[in-house]
Amino acid sequence: ESSVGLLQAYLSSIMEAIVSSVSQCPPVMRVVFKQLHKRVEEQFPEPENEDVKYLAISGFFFLRLFAPAILTPKLFQLRDHHADTRTSRTLLLLAK
Repeated sequence: ESSVGLLQAYLSSIMEAIVSSVSQCPPVMRVVFKQLHKRVEEQFPEPENEDVKYLAISGFFFLRLFAPAILTPKLFQLRDHHADTRTSRTLLLLAK
């Protein structure tokens, strides 16, 4: 498979895992996301800005929670050791 195909397969797998684990999201995080949704909606109430609140939540979620875990899985106890150079590069591409 091509590199792009592999990357898409990895991302698809990650997205499926995220979507299927929504019910396991801690209540405090749900409150944070709800408040973020509310504040962004107040700031951008126009109908043409409907997507902004979802972009804010997903951006916060991925940039603050998932990207660090993807880039350094050992620090989040997802792996026993640091990734090799090639794997680190793949993880970097996934995080972007």
